[in-house]
Amino acid sequence: MNRSQRRRLRSLSEFRPPKPAQGAEPDFSSVPLATVCQSIRLLINELRSRGYPVFDFDHKNKSVQSIQIIRGKVYFMAAEEAETDGKAQAGNEEDRK
Repeated sequence: MNRSQRRRLRSLSEFRPPKPAQGAEPDFSSVPLATVCQSIRLLINELRSRGYPVFDFDHKNKSVQSIQIIRGKVYFMAAEEAETDGKAQAGNEEDRK
């Protein structure tokens, strides 16, 4: 490595962003409520598509289907899971026919 390469390497290391402290938690306080709920909704859908439904703690046979904001409060909808195939009973109407 020649002198100019070492100088360039030193100058690049000075402009690197600082590393976050270990154990520091991300701060979502400035993120709007609607964005947080939309993110949760997307994660629930992704988990369900991978075959991992999110179950309710109080009602073990129900899985979370959706999250919604109604009059400034956050609600989730849970439906009972079918024990045979792991898909929600409250599915498409075509499945019921």
